[in-house]
Amino acid sequence: MSHPELGTEPSEQRRAVTIRSIILGALLCVLMASAVSYFDVIKGTSELGGCHFPPAPIFLFLMVVLGLNLPVKALGVLGNLISGGIVGFGGAMLWAHYLGDPDWLLKGLLWGGVAAIGLAIILTLLIGRRSLNARELILIFSMMLISSGITSFGFIATVVPMMNGWQYLATPDAVWVDAFQYIPDWMVVGDPVEMLKAVNRNLDFEQVGQAHFLTTKWFYEGIPEGQSIPWGPWVKPVLAWSLFAALLYGLMFCLVSILRKQWAEREKLLFPLMQLPVEMAKSEEEPGAISPLLKNRFLIAGFLVPFLVHSTTQLKHYYVSPVGYNQNPLRQRLSPFAGTAL
Repeated sequence: MSHPELGTEPSEQRRAVTIRSIILGALLCVLMASAVSYFDVIKGTSELGGCHFPPAPIFLFLMVVLGLNLPVKALGVLGNLISGGIVGFGGAMLWAHYLGDPDWLLKGLLWGGVAAIGLAIILTLLIGRRSLNARELILIFSMMLISSGITSFGFIATVVPMMNGWQYLATPDAVWVDAFQYIPDWMVVGDPVEMLKAVNRNLDFEQVGQAHFLTTKWFYEGIPEGQSIPWGPWVKPVLAWSLFAALLYGLMFCLVSILRKQWAEREKLLFPLMQLPVEMAKSEEEPGAISPLLKNRFLIAGFLVPFLVHSTTQLKHYYVSPVGYNQNPLRQRLSPFAGTAL
């Protein structure tokens, strides 16, 4: 996609692929991958990476624009210190409260101080006194947009069940056993040949699972208390599928590069899902700390309506009571979100 309006100056300031944009984009991708896994799998709440326009990249992109770029544009290097302090201290306090330790406040203060100082130093060294330009912002958003699909329905949600579901979901009456001999052991968790030998010895699948495939059994049913995650059986298939993912996405990048000119320059497709991040990035080139786009009342109103509705709907899945108090979900404490009467 070509956007010459994002800047035409050939100076270093107009480059998109800079060291700081690559590092910041990679860090945000790691953060987003962790968040998508946590909220999708553990909490079972919002699918942050599972739709045509995933909310995780746009939310983090908004945080970059408002939480990193805006303070730097307004205050220079001091803006990095303020952003690092707020994010580091606030994040440490929330994490300490989430862990449920009785001394969470004291530990949160200690961790928050260390996190705030460390993050402020990192942001100062990474961003400096010059805010991210429009092209750098678009690169960071593109990195997050691509990686959001990998961590959810775009790849992981399909591949992981293929890696271990073949043995867990099979039953003695199923004809899956006939196909085990064709499954290479580097592609899945466990050894299909050993499982086939066990079945031929008239062992049922439960005995086979306990003897050879506890890794898969624990993946679906949970790890028994006192046991650690058996990482060993995952190493070979994860490396194999990671190589496949790299080749697959590399192929798709090549295809898009071939088709880009036809789509963007000849057919002039609008790519409506990209208009918001592009406009946000373009507005960062405007003079002043707060861009005109972020002052648009209609945009703010249009954003707040779905944001508040969706947020209040999802809040019922989280705990809000302080440590030491009877921790009930929010829907049990606030009647507007209650499924049943209090």
